[in-house]
Amino acid sequence: MGYKPTRLPAIFTDPGWALLGTSILSTSNCGNPALRLFGFGPTAAEGYGIGYIIKEDGISLYASGLFFLFALH
Repeated sequence: MGYKPTRLPAIFTDPGWALLGTSILSTSNCGNPALRLFGFGPTAAEGYGIGYIIKEDGISLYASGLFFLFALH
């Protein structure tokens, strides 16, 4: 019927997985300079998300975390 693993694959028990399995900083470029706002949320509760838009005359940067949002134009 469906796949039923009998044990957890070794990669998930490796110490490196615990270290690299959580991204504290996530970034994303919108790629559309016509937009005025672009947000990108964190991918972990203790992390930060940074969304940015590269424009002809500058950059718009938006940083967010679990309890804050910051915008810089």
